[in-house]
Amino acid sequence: MISLGSITFSGAYAELCVSYIEYKRSIGYDYGRRRVDAFRRLCDYLSKLSPDNIALTRELVEGYIQRKPGELASTQENRVYDIRQFGIYLSSLGYQSYLPPYDCIKKDKSFVPYIYTKDEIKRIIQATKSLSYEYHAPSSNLVYPLLN
Repeated sequence: MISLGSITFSGAYAELCVSYIEYKRSIGYDYGRRRVDAFRRLCDYLSKLSPDNIALTRELVEGYIQRKPGELASTQENRVYDIRQFGIYLSSLGYQSYLPPYDCIKKDKSFVPYIYTKDEIKRIIQATKSLSYEYHAPSSNLVYPLLN
């Protein structure tokens, strides 16, 4: 087991995941708690399905990037990016790595933007005046009224 802050990595890929994160941080990337936790989940997945052989096979990668029920495409895209970058890192160290193509996720083209009317914008701005403190957005009651 290897700890990185308060997050513990274990299994066959633990050392490689931690060294990857340290490498990315050393060249200026921001790998905070959320990113580190995402890599801990990747490490757990890989260690569970391939505990004896360090290699990113096509089956492992496709299983990891498969879209989960109710998941946003952007969340899936983050996993594709992470495992692709990790695969590039592993390849540089001499490990076999299948790299999913950049366009392996079909993007939803059905988005239609909603355009607010002037009256709706006025009502939204008016509603900001009655905001109260919320613990998950502690400054919103101070910031939003500045729209006036």
